[in-house]
Amino acid sequence: MFYSVQHPDATGTVSATNSAANDLSVALGELSAAFMAAGAALPHSPVVTNALAAVLMGAIEPASDSVINRVSTATSSTSIALNSYLQGDQQMGANVCVAPTKPDMPGVS
Repeated sequence: MFYSVQHPDATGTVSATNSAANDLSVALGELSAAFMAAGAALPHSPVVTNALAAVLMGAIEPASDSVINRVSTATSSTSIALNSYLQGDQQMGANVCVAPTKPDMPGVS
């Protein structure tokens, strides 16, 4: 099997994914503010206010935090792997230039 990692493309994908995760964080903040505003608009409805708080704190925030943490872990690990891959390519490229001057063949000096 042959793998060819195009570093600029892969780095762009990681950056786009990080950007989407940041957008999700912003959207979560806006959603939280909307839930709080809805609860404040209904001061005489403690059942509705408590239900909104339960949905936000019990479902939306934990799920969103989990997704954001997973994306962060995946993208940081991918960035480390891409940098290692690039360094390996650069090292191999540097060694290729030296190799023709030192043939590794029996009887050739």
